Amino acid sequence: MDYLNKVLQVSDETNFWFIRAQGGKYYEDFVQNDFIAISDNKLSLNFIQSFKKRNKISIENSQPEILVNNVELYKVIVKEAYPDYSKQKCTLTANKLLNFTHNMSLGDIVIVPGKQSDFFAIGIICSDVFEVTDEYIAKSRINNKYKICDFYKRRKVLWVREVDRKKISEKLYWLLSAHQSLFNLTSSAHLIIPLIAQTYTFEGKINSAIYINTTSNINNDTWYSLHSAIKSITKENSKNIDIKINVQSPGITFLQAAIDHWPDIVAVTTVLYGVTIGNVNFGPVSFQGIVPYFFGDGKLDRERKRLENEGLKLENEAKKIVNDNLKKDGVTKDLDNLLKQRQLTESQNMELPPSSAYIDTKISTDDKAALSSLEITPLTSVDVDQLNKQDNFSLSSDNPPQKTLRKKQKYLTGDEKA
Repeated sequence: MDYLNKVLQVSDETNFWFIRAQGGKYYEDFVQNDFIAISDNKLSLNFIQSFKKRNKISIENSQPEILVNNVELYKVIVKEAYPDYSKQKCTLTANKLLNFTHNMSLGDIVIVPGKQSDFFAIGIICSDVFEVTDEYIAKSRINNKYKICDFYKRRKVLWVREVDRKKISEKLYWLLSAHQSLFNLTSSAHLIIPLIAQTYTFEGKINSAIYINTTSNINNDTWYSLHSAIKSITKENSKNIDIKINVQSPGITFLQAAIDHWPDIVAVTTVLYGVTIGNVNFGPVSFQGIVPYFFGDGKLDRERKRLENEGLKLENEAKKIVNDNLKKDGVTKDLDNLLKQRQLTESQNMELPPSSAYIDTKISTDDKAALSSLEITPLTSVDVDQLNKQDNFSLSSDNPPQKTLRKKQKYLTGDEKA
């Protein structure tokens, strides 16, 4: 249960995005080949730049950023490419185009619904926007049974988890009927991060999600036992922990505290899971950026050494990618891009001070029985480290292996029955 000793550090700069795969039509292609894309191919990157150049719209020409990249400008660009679009469609397309080409950033989190929204893929954006060619798309269709996306504008994504619709909070169900195909979901970050991490830091707080899986009614005494256990674990520090309870069962109980009180949050999470699923260890706690959290320090170190060995060659290659507007026929060095984002790759071990105080926690027999009745289980029954041991998993998207979605889901979710 090493995942209980890992804390995901989510940068406060992170944005969260919801993007559709054409009603799930291109979901398998997105997941298999590690990318997201948007439609309206006439609105190519060259078309956008040419429009700005013809109209002398640039920061270099003393135009402020808000004028160079804003939705009103993009409405005009859309209307030029698609004069038959209605006013509403121009607005929706302009917002989508602006978000995808300008507002998205490396390290942002993206969530994509599958067909009928039965599954959702969650991943990390790891490239700037680039374009593929018709030739590339034609080659992609060879020997592929799933539907191949024909959109040019893309971003590479490292997928970290595929979750069942039943795991999604009911507070996010409005997404299923939203009209936009791409929009910012950062205001719902607190409902998305728990789908990929048990304990995490975000916006100055440390948070932990306690998954209660019982389908039975939960009476007042059982809730009291949960609060009593938290009080027993944290003692006088319990006043520093906020508890948010989803009254549904099954449901999620969120624990939150200022980052300075991280030992109490980690201890409560560890002890509660220890009561319900077995012995737990109070060892060092590793605070990790997105890359080491999901892909492992060992693999990360190997990639760092590879980058060091490539040295100037890699630097020149990176410059060429930028200069070519990231047109590399749909292939970019995904992890290389993320490694440049310091907040995504940092990892720091911390000791629980003092761990003995938590190990000796006395929880009454009655409270233990009540906690067991809640059927508390982790985010996933498989250690996230297991995701990194899959032989067919690659941190680079070069020559992505061809496999069925359900087979790939195996290493996205850890579901051996997939």
